[in-house]
Parts: sequence; C-alpha cells; structure tokens
Amino acid sequence: MAIATNPNSATAHANLGSALGKLGRFDVAAAALREAVRLAPDIPGFRFALGLAYVSLGDLPAARSQQQLLEQLDRDEALQLRQLIDAAGAVEQRDA
Repeated sequence: MAIATNPNSATAHANLGSALGKLGRFDVAAAALREAVRLAPDIPGFRFALGLAYVSLGDLPAARSQQQLLEQLDRDEALQLRQLIDAAGAVEQRDA
C-alpha cells in the first residue's frame, strides 16, 4: 500500500494506474494516472500512460490533449501516442 503510506507519491499512483489498466479497469486507471500527472506533470511516462488509458476508454480528445502536452516533454513518446490515437480513430470510423 504505497499510496496509503505516501499519498503524494506520483510513482505509486502511476504504478496503481498501470496495474489497473492491465486488469482492464481503465476508468479507475485513468483516475490514478491523472493524480500521478498532477503530482509530477513533467514525467513523460505518466502522461503517456494517461493518454493510453484515455485511448482505451475511447476518449480520443482527452488522449490528444495528453499527446499535445507530451510533445514538449518527449517527442518520441508523443509520436507513439499519436499513432495509437490515430489507429483507434480509424477503427472508430470504420465501425461507425
């Protein structure tokens, strides 16, 4: 319970978000990752993970917002996230 002992640990929130995402619980994963980003907004991996959670939830506008913020921190991760967003958008359009 790292969050219980250190609620201001961005890493603990990010780890929780990652674990929840692996379990397919993207809504609560996104909440944990939002807290990680709030606590440590300049860590690219946290923004990438939050963007990925948004993609998994189908919230592409929120994912794009994270991708745009990520551009300033890590262009490679921003490009990877953009490609995932674009692929999800293509699937969404195809299925519409």
